[in-house]
Amino acid sequence: VSSAKQTVAIRASPYSMILGRVFQPLRRRRRPLLPQTTFLRRHGALANHPSPYTALPAHRGRRSARAVFDETPHEDAVAYANLIDLHLSCGDLPRAEALFRAAPTAARGLRLDTVMLDGYFKAGRVDHARRLFDGMAVKSVGAWTRMVSGYCRAGRVEEARGLFEVMPARDVVSWTAMLQGYARSGMMREAHGLFDAMPARDFVSWTAMLQGYVRSGMLREARELFDQMPERNVVTWTVMVKAYADHGHFQEAVELFDRMPQRNLYSWNIMISGFFRAANVDEAVRLFERMPDRNAVSWTTMVTGLAQNGRVLMAREFFDRMPENRDAAAWNAMITAYANNGQMNKARRLFDSMPAKDLVSWSAIIHGYAKNKHKGEVMGLFRLMLRSAVSPDRFTLISVLVTSESTVEVGQIHGLAATRGLLSDTSLGNALLIMYSRSGDLHSAWQVFKMLQEKDPITWTLMMRAFANHGRASYALQAFAQMLQHGYKPSSTTFIAGLVDKGRASRAHCRLSVQGGTL
Repeated sequence: VSSAKQTVAIRASPYSMILGRVFQPLRRRRRPLLPQTTFLRRHGALANHPSPYTALPAHRGRRSARAVFDETPHEDAVAYANLIDLHLSCGDLPRAEALFRAAPTAARGLRLDTVMLDGYFKAGRVDHARRLFDGMAVKSVGAWTRMVSGYCRAGRVEEARGLFEVMPARDVVSWTAMLQGYARSGMMREAHGLFDAMPARDFVSWTAMLQGYVRSGMLREARELFDQMPERNVVTWTVMVKAYADHGHFQEAVELFDRMPQRNLYSWNIMISGFFRAANVDEAVRLFERMPDRNAVSWTTMVTGLAQNGRVLMAREFFDRMPENRDAAAWNAMITAYANNGQMNKARRLFDSMPAKDLVSWSAIIHGYAKNKHKGEVMGLFRLMLRSAVSPDRFTLISVLVTSESTVEVGQIHGLAATRGLLSDTSLGNALLIMYSRSGDLHSAWQVFKMLQEKDPITWTLMMRAFANHGRASYALQAFAQMLQHGYKPSSTTFIAGLVDKGRASRAHCRLSVQGGTL
């Protein structure tokens, strides 16, 4: 690019704008775009670019951009920066690095270094970013700030502060980057000290402090800061309203909401959701009817809130009033409401009429049938789910497990969980322990127990109870001793319940006393 004016003119070109709109969704899907670019070039859509370098941002795909890049002299930092950025946006760090290293001296400089810095941080390569930064011939305030921000996002706040302290010059963006790092990490004492030391503050600085206090549950400090803010917008008002609503201070939330000079859809939805959490259904309905505009979230909040508060008929009325483009969350909320009330016929009709079913839909209907003891329906739906494109998760498998009546079915679900990589889940492991114990398959129960990386007190109790109920009191005692070694302190009633079968509790107590255990 020869001049700033030319750059502005090129970026304002209708062809560039059209290409950007056409290619942006495809870029997010990481698809190669050479066919689309070839078509546009054939029809003259790319002829408006005086320099092929400036066409690179419009080529929203690596192959098409690289094709233009390879046809031109390789000396422009803008061209290199654009193509490297495209590779990084597509998650291709190795190619971006290769291109960065291959860039000639004429193209190297602050612009290229900064693009690579951002790429390393986005890829989690913090140490690579530091090595690049240390080798930079020229370090601008922006480059220093990127390093501080990158360290903070990686959770390395102390290292970020070390860099911040040695910065040769700082601006309000640098101060705010460090402030946000402290606030996101919950280090509000340090954030407060830095905030007080700032030579100048902007809206972002104030908002970062407010969000930090809210995230840390420090509502009194958040409100004091909010009242001192020289400038507020709908976002800051909503942050404060949501904080009060989330922590059960509903009177304060309503008072602030009523004072808001402007409200957006998010503000309204937050208040409606808060009314539902406080079981104030009538106020939630009245507020919804007052809304000047509504979106899918507003309608879904109403359906979900009414259903969770036991107003199933009213929930269905709102569901039927929804615009035609209902999202899956509304369907799932209604199915769950019917299932929780034992109305499985209505839940099934709604499920069958869904235009698209997601994991939550399948889990909701299967869990509903399991809860209402419809074993045949559970297994039938589970088989249908396996034939669909939706993969079951641990919640679905637990619902199916509790209705299984044979070791064959339990074993099949166990095998499925293994192939899906779900056996490390403690809740699912506990469910498998229960089912194997019921059928007397102690070997399989023990294998599940050993596979679990994270064991909670329920896991240990289930394994002990399985041993005790099937005449293996000595194994139960060994498991109990291991549980004590792992730092768990079960109650006496929990342990005795597992050994009381056939009068073994007294013997267990004596043996534990000899072994140094305590009940």
